[in-house]
Amino acid sequence: PAARGGPGLSEFEIINVDTAVEGFSYSYMNRYEAQSCEYPHAILKITVRRDPFSYLMRVAIVSVMLMLMECMSFLVDAKDLGGRFSVSGTTFLAMVAFYYCVVDMLPKVAIITRCDYWNLMNFGLMFFSNCENLVCFALMKLKLIEETKLEWIEQRLAVLYVIAVFSALLWFISPLWRRQQGH
Repeated sequence: PAARGGPGLSEFEIINVDTAVEGFSYSYMNRYEAQSCEYPHAILKITVRRDPFSYLMRVAIVSVMLMLMECMSFLVDAKDLGGRFSVSGTTFLAMVAFYYCVVDMLPKVAIITRCDYWNLMNFGLMFFSNCENLVCFALMKLKLIEETKLEWIEQRLAVLYVIAVFSALLWFISPLWRRQQGH
């Protein structure tokens, strides 16, 4: 009995509803009589969990779009290091700001979560992209490699970067499929 998309479009889904009837003892502290009586009362337990698809929509899609924006730095001329770092720097700052928004949305726990690892992978990919920008600029400036070969290499690295972004995304959301299948 999932509560997805109900009133208020809740990010929580109901996974269990349980009821119980127990006796509850009232003593003279509860009542003004000196006798102790037992009255039945019902307990309703509703167990909910966050709907992971709300995270997918609010967190993963935006993060992947920012990561793909970083791929634009591969398309800037290797001689224009300032242009490359303006794309990379802007994307990095947007990712940092978005990361802090995500941290505020998630419950505070004392462990490193899957989302934390995934964000760390994304920041690592951005770091390696920036290193690639710097290395390509240095190779171009020092004329250690022909420009056509460098462009060929960069195109392959851009494809590899996109594959890495989507591989990290698939790793992050893979528990959703297992969860939907009941594993």
